[in-house]
Amino acid sequence: LLMALVIPRLTATAKSAKMGACKQNMLTAASGIEAYYIENRGWPDSLDDVKDYVGEEALKCPEDGTDYVLTFTVDGLPVITCETHNLTLTRDANGKWSF
Repeated sequence: LLMALVIPRLTATAKSAKMGACKQNMLTAASGIEAYYIENRGWPDSLDDVKDYVGEEALKCPEDGTDYVLTFTVDGLPVITCETHNLTLTRDANGKWSF
């Protein structure tokens, strides 16, 4: 009976930790995109262009290693997506990134 109560909590805690690690990686990727923009006076064409700024591991979901996807809004602002967790991190016109 005790195991029936403990295992779901451990599973939920592990899932929450993986989601938190994913969000942190996405924020690191966003920092790399900002650094690229400053140095190159334009957004990167893909996240491959950001590897030198943040490292390759920051551009992948830590849960399953799936690459994040970089797209752009109709206004030309960057959007990072994790397909594993269905998360989107978007930059607004004021430079703020938000999930």
